Amino acid sequence: MEMKIPPSLKHEHGEMRASLEISAKAAGKSGEAAREVARLLVPHFKKEEECALTPLDALPVLAGGGVPENPDAIIAKVERLKHELAEMLREHQAIAKALEHLYDTATGDQRPELARFARKLLLHAQMEEQIYYPASLLVGEYLKLRAAKG
Repeated sequence: MEMKIPPSLKHEHGEMRASLEISAKAAGKSGEAAREVARLLVPHFKKEEECALTPLDALPVLAGGGVPENPDAIIAKVERLKHELAEMLREHQAIAKALEHLYDTATGDQRPELARFARKLLLHAQMEEQIYYPASLLVGEYLKLRAAKG
């Protein structure tokens, strides 16, 4: 079974990318601020999708008492997440600062759709830090414990 991002998260990231592309085409200071967010966010999304979100695909199988077909590959992704987590959280701080700037600029430019988008992305980052990243780490730890029990 191929490791993949849970479809709901893949869809959410896809929608955010599309909204970011539209926002980055805006004129003036709001567009400049959105382009800075894109510069920071696009490579960050790629990293997340490679190591932080794919372990979450195992959750339904694990919650049902099963073991996914590829536990070693999942553990390897989680180990990469552990290794890169501090950097990813620093990236979140830089992205949050850029999003706050986008929010302020969009508000000043009377672009409420861009301001709402900035807030939505900030909430998404909080959800990653509070739920997705810890859940991925727990998936890896659980699989390692199961493997150790044999």
